[in-house]
Amino acid sequence: MAPLARVHQSIGATHLGSPRVPCPYRQDITAIGFSAIIAKPPKSGKVEPGQSDESMWVSYLAVLPGVHELNGVWMEAGRTNTKSLKFGKKCKPGGLKQDPWGEIEETRFEHTFTRPPALLTTIQTVNNEKGLPSNSRPWLTVAVQRVNEDSTKVALEMSETTEYGKVDEREKVGWIAIEQGIHTLLGSTGALVRNWKV
Repeated sequence: MAPLARVHQSIGATHLGSPRVPCPYRQDITAIGFSAIIAKPPKSGKVEPGQSDESMWVSYLAVLPGVHELNGVWMEAGRTNTKSLKFGKKCKPGGLKQDPWGEIEETRFEHTFTRPPALLTTIQTVNNEKGLPSNSRPWLTVAVQRVNEDSTKVALEMSETTEYGKVDEREKVGWIAIEQGIHTLLGSTGALVRNWKV
């Protein structure tokens, strides 16, 4: 079973790019790895195939779908298949309609947390992508509303780039809900992996 891959640029990156997973030419999130590409918003400078204006260190977290307890910390990973759309109000092109949050279906957790969890999200597919490996069209991230103990709402978010590309197909949004707090995670060998705070 393939995990959810959450990828984020590390501190110190100086350009507008964002790691996008999977790479549109090899959609291969598998049990042993994944591909990623630096995606940039429209009009942010050309990216040549196989290159970027600078390299980028990324952090990632891969979790199998389902509910997990790690050293007493509850975590749940899942996917929401959506084409619900949000964007900046000042960049609304004629005819494009936002989906009101009240009409967006809830994503329900299998596990009920004792308080709202921290929620990490990443789009896992590139079903609407027409621009990579140059500038991403449409530029999509994830919008989230109402993270509760047992549910949340997620949508695709176009920021202020709605004139560049459109959303015709559903995308899979991967999400990882983690119990809030300061935690220590041990690897399978019992060695300390990382202190982490959510």
